Amino acid sequence: MDNITFANQAVDLIDHLNGADASKFFRNLDKETADLLSNSPEYSNYFYLLKFLAIPFLDDKEIANLLAKRVAVIFRNDDLDLVERLKNFFISVRLPNRDDKKSEFVKALTLSKERLFKTDIIIDSDQKLITTGDCLSDFIANVGMDHNVLKEAQYFSKRLMSIPEEKKKILKKLFAVYKYLSTSSSDPYGFEDDLLIRTEDGRSITTHNGEVIVLHDPNKDEKNSHEIKNFESGSFLKNNDLFINDKESEVVNSKEENLVVENVKTPLAILSSALEEYSPSSLEYKAIKQEIESLRNKKINEKAEK
Repeated sequence: MDNITFANQAVDLIDHLNGADASKFFRNLDKETADLLSNSPEYSNYFYLLKFLAIPFLDDKEIANLLAKRVAVIFRNDDLDLVERLKNFFISVRLPNRDDKKSEFVKALTLSKERLFKTDIIIDSDQKLITTGDCLSDFIANVGMDHNVLKEAQYFSKRLMSIPEEKKKILKKLFAVYKYLSTSSSDPYGFEDDLLIRTEDGRSITTHNGEVIVLHDPNKDEKNSHEIKNFESGSFLKNNDLFINDKESEVVNSKEENLVVENVKTPLAILSSALEEYSPSSLEYKAIKQEIESLRNKKINEKAEK
């Protein structure tokens, strides 16, 4: 296979998010060709993007190695979402084993010596961020491990105020991966599968990215409801509420699934509440406002894709 044919094939697989065929490609690749492609200045990016595409089919060590040594390439690409790739991997892992593997991957990122940018991030005269591990360690030291969206907004608006937006975009991708991996799969925000749950009052709900989504509420007027397919049983449910208001929280108790979701507050709700504490002319207000718009646009795009 010549390099141009390889590049065209890689682009096609990435465009179609075809991880299965990417995995087959690597299984059929001889070591000599793999070494040439992985070390080629012109084509190594395609090689490693295909590796990330194939993450659901790789083993733990291969994934940890990618995160430790080659993660920068996927953050510069807008077609692949590393969190989504990792979720696809964890879906096939037994739930009791997921958190240990997540911890291994977090360790790989925090110890990474890979240069994330061509030029360093200068914090002050005594500190610069060079590697992926540097950037992640600085984020954890200043924002903490509790995934506080307000602290994160302030981190970007104050500590990283002077860095270009393109670098901020890459850092946000890195921090999103860290936040996902450092959240237990037993937590609604870290759980990989979207389960259908029936509550004691008869509602049909699911959880998605930490939000409780009401699929069907028998206590509400169903005149204008439409049908959606129950992905578990193949039967049909009525659908009234496909989202929860940003400023609301939901308490759900399900004996059937032994799952309790209490006081679920979305990141939008937290940021909207925090916005009221600052003057519109302040840097904090502008940073939080920008983050709110970013989250809302992401929601709109996700709904459009569905």
